[in-house]
Amino acid sequence: MNKTKIVGLSILLVTLFSTNCFATTSDLKVYEVNQNISVENAEEYKENIKNQITIDNIKYELQDISENENKDVISEEKEQTKQKIVYTNNKYDVLNMFEDKIDMTENEMSGILELQNDSLDIKINDSYVEQYKVSLIKKYENVPKNELNDVPKIIEENGTTYYLINPIWTVSQVEKIEGQDVPVAYNGEMQYEGIKERTIVNSYLATVSYKGTLEKEEVDSISFKITYKEVPQEITEEESPNYIPALATAGTGIVVISGILLWRRKKKNKIA
Repeated sequence: MNKTKIVGLSILLVTLFSTNCFATTSDLKVYEVNQNISVENAEEYKENIKNQITIDNIKYELQDISENENKDVISEEKEQTKQKIVYTNNKYDVLNMFEDKIDMTENEMSGILELQNDSLDIKINDSYVEQYKVSLIKKYENVPKNELNDVPKIIEENGTTYYLINPIWTVSQVEKIEGQDVPVAYNGEMQYEGIKERTIVNSYLATVSYKGTLEKEEVDSISFKITYKEVPQEITEEESPNYIPALATAGTGIVVISGILLWRRKKKNKIA
């Protein structure tokens, strides 16, 4: 090996040992942001999350975004009526024809409504009017004549008009006149007849109310957990510990000495 090659090799080795060293720290900081955002603003908030931030002159880079929905129970009092055609107006029988509870869903809310027994209302649904005859009897005792002059032909009683239809007279007293029985007093039975009306019901309409609470879960807000991690910083030669130049200097010395020894050995071999 000639002198030029030895010197070149020495310079190369010195250069390798003396090159700047860069290192990163393994103890990186983590920065977290926890924020509750209303549903209306959640999308805009998410779009504006920064990929990098600086806190106390330390740079952080976005690592993870987690979202959690916060739900709230919304409730609403609800009332609903139901109707049935029934054929009796007995309250207890009619109530037994209705369900005690009903399930209800409305506007994405659901719940159970309970029958309100005191809300029952029964009205005539289908009916007709029927006329029928009624009778009335008036009696007269021991009247001197069997005539109708003093007997009313029409009587109004309890809202009904009665008409005399059959007067019946019987002798209540007699006297002997010239050997013959002569009536001197009469009993009268006056038969009257009137017309009344009544409603015949074919069916009833029963109405009841159900009351209860409808509920649903609704997303009220969204919790964001944003995780940032410290960006590793490069360490230059000026910031590195003192052992790096020392190592480079020691390496230089070793290379120079090695080069001299190799050159002397080569020279010696040539002489021999």
